[in-house]
Formats: sequence, C-alpha cells, structure tokens
Amino acid sequence: MQKRLIIPNLITTFGLACGLFVIFRVNMGGDRTFSLMQTMTYILLMAAFADVLDGAVARAVRGESAFGLEFDSLSDAITFGVAPSALFLSSVFFNDDSLAAFFAICAALIYTICGVLRLVRFNISQAVDKEEKKKPFVGLPIPAAAMAFISPNLFFHAPFFTSKVVLAMEVRAWIMSTIAIVLAYLMLSKIPFSSAKSFNIKLGSFETVFVSMLCIIIFLYGVIYNLATLLLVVSWGYIFCSLILAPFRKKGKN
Repeated sequence: MQKRLIIPNLITTFGLACGLFVIFRVNMGGDRTFSLMQTMTYILLMAAFADVLDGAVARAVRGESAFGLEFDSLSDAITFGVAPSALFLSSVFFNDDSLAAFFAICAALIYTICGVLRLVRFNISQAVDKEEKKKPFVGLPIPAAAMAFISPNLFFHAPFFTSKVVLAMEVRAWIMSTIAIVLAYLMLSKIPFSSAKSFNIKLGSFETVFVSMLCIIIFLYGVIYNLATLLLVVSWGYIFCSLILAPFRKKGKN
C-alpha cells in the first residue's frame, strides 16, 4: 500500500473501531444508564468526525482509491448502520416476546438494511459519475441518519427529561421504532439532502470568521454540557431544513 493511502485508511479504521466498541460494549450487560449512553454517543460522534476527516485527508494527499472507498463504506455500514441499532435495542430493556419488542427488532433491522443499501447506491453512483461531488446527496446520508437515530433515544433517557416526563418503556420503544423506519425511508428516498461540499464558503472576511468561531464555541458548549438537546436539534434540524428546501433543489448525487 502506498504511503499516502495509509493515513486516510488509519482514520477510517479508527471510525470502524469506534462503531465496534459501541456494539461490543452494549452487549456486555449491566445497567443502561444515561451516562453509558452518553459515552457511547460521544464515541459515535468521534466516528462521524473521522468519517468526514478521512475523505478530506485522502483528497488533500491525493490518496483516494477504490480500496479506501470500499473500506469506508464497510466501516460506515457497521458504525452508522449496526451500532445505532444495537444501542437502541440495548436501551429498551426487553425481557419478553411482546409486540413492542418484536416491532423494535424489525425496525432496527429495516434501518440497518436500508443504511447498507444506501451505501451501495452511493458507491455505484460515484463509480458511474465522478462529477456529481458538489451536488446535494440523494437520500439521507447514513452518518446523519445515525445521529438522528441516537439523539432522541439519548434525549428520552436524559435526567432533565425523565424528571419531568414519565414515558413507559413500551411507549419509548414504539416511538424509537417509528423513527427508525422513517429514517430508513429517508435514506432510500430520492429527496436531496445538503452536502458540505455544495456550499461555497469564503473564509476571507472578518464577519465569516467571527460567526464561524461563535458557532464552534456554542457547539462545543452544547456537546460538553447538553449533548442530548444539541444533537437532537442539529440532527433533526438538518433533516427538516433539507425537506423544506427539497422542492427548490435540482436532483443531486445518489
């Protein structure tokens, strides 16, 4: 393997390791506390950051390759397809064969399968047409879907929510299962979703730098002190904004 390919693939490996860690940890048993779920969410956030970084580094060092593309997709399938479903199922404490338990498992399966299909479709479109990189995504990207999946689950377990709202486990499971199916549909839909590459942002002005730094500070504050609310607002805000803007966009990349 050429040296310029090593760093991007190492970053991808880190993201994959984060997803595997979440899957292994939630299957080790023990109480599913809010603290544990928050820690697993932080780990998946690091994986999402690595998913953005590996592509950026590969382009910077001209280390893009077919191997890297396939490795990244397989990593995403596990980290953003399997891990969120495992985290969801481990948080609902089912010990019976109720209808809610069966529906939750089916919803998790549908979410994961649609996420994998979304990645396959993306890879095929990239191989067919490499000039589509700056257009919006067609269908919800799986990292965004993962954040939108884990955020309401974390929010429902947050102390500030549980202290004010009594939500039965079965009700929470039905809500989260419905969310999983909605996200699965959005991933396979033809709805255009914004891509960071589609924005032409100029960093030369003082106002742009100031606003960017302010947004970063607010984001970091939210991540440290109120992760559940911040992640819920950001992930679902992205989805709703994309749905509102969808009729005004041209068809982008698959």
